[in-house]
Amino acid sequence: MKTKILLTGCFLICLCFSGCKDEEKGITGISVTPAAVTALDLGETAQLTAVIAPADADEREIFWVSYDSTAVRVSGNGMAATVTALAPGTIAVFATTRNGVVVSNEVNVTVVPPDYAGLIIGEYTGTAIAMGMTLPNTMASLERVGDEKGIVKFTINANVQGFGTLVGMAETVALRETSPNQFSLQGEATLEMPMGMGTLGLDLTGTANATEGTLEVSMVAVPGSPVALTISYTGNRSAWSVFTEAGR
Repeated sequence: MKTKILLTGCFLICLCFSGCKDEEKGITGISVTPAAVTALDLGETAQLTAVIAPADADEREIFWVSYDSTAVRVSGNGMAATVTALAPGTIAVFATTRNGVVVSNEVNVTVVPPDYAGLIIGEYTGTAIAMGMTLPNTMASLERVGDEKGIVKFTINANVQGFGTLVGMAETVALRETSPNQFSLQGEATLEMPMGMGTLGLDLTGTANATEGTLEVSMVAVPGSPVALTISYTGNRSAWSVFTEAGR
C-alpha cells in the first residue's frame, strides 16, 4: 500500500512539473521603421530597424528580404538592416521570421534616377582637317542630354589661323555601343564659319573608343560640297563608365 501511494505521489509531481513548464515564446509580430525610404541616390544607403512582439520573445532571429536585390540590396544584422540603392525604381523590403509565418510591414525604398544633364562624357584635344587646312589644338566634347540614354551633344571649337574660330554644334547625336567600349555617333550638326562667312548644315558620323579615349568624327556638307571636316581626337578626360552604367 505504501508503495502504491509513493508511486502515485511521484506521478502527480511529474504532472505538476510538466504543466508548470513555460512554453517558448515565439514572435507574433514585426514592425519595421521608417515606413518608407525616399529619394535615395545610386550607391546611397539607409538604415532600417525592426521591433518584435512580444519584446521578451525567446525567438530573436529575423531575416531581411528585398523584392528585387538587383535594384535595392538589403543586408540585415539582427534587428537592424542596411538598404543600398543599386538601380532606379521603387522596391519593397520587409523582415520575416525563419519559418516565414510572421512578416513585417513592407517598406518601399525609392531610388531616384541620376541627373545626367550636362554630364561630360569626354573632352578631347586633337587635330582637325577642314577644307585642306590642318587645325591643331581643336577642342571637342560629348555631353549627355537630360536623362535620355544614348543621346549626346557634340561641340567643337577650332582656331583657323588668321581667320578666327570655327564652331560646330550637334544638339542630338545618337551614341550607340557597337561592341564593348566601342561606340558609333550619328547626327546632324551646324558649323559656324569664321569671319561671318555663314553657317553650314553637316551630316555627322563618327566612332569612339571608351577604353583608349579616342574619338574620330567626320562632318560633311551636302553632296558635292567641297566642305568636309575630319577630326581625330585623343581624350584627356572621360566619364564613359558613367555613361555605360546608365545604360545604352
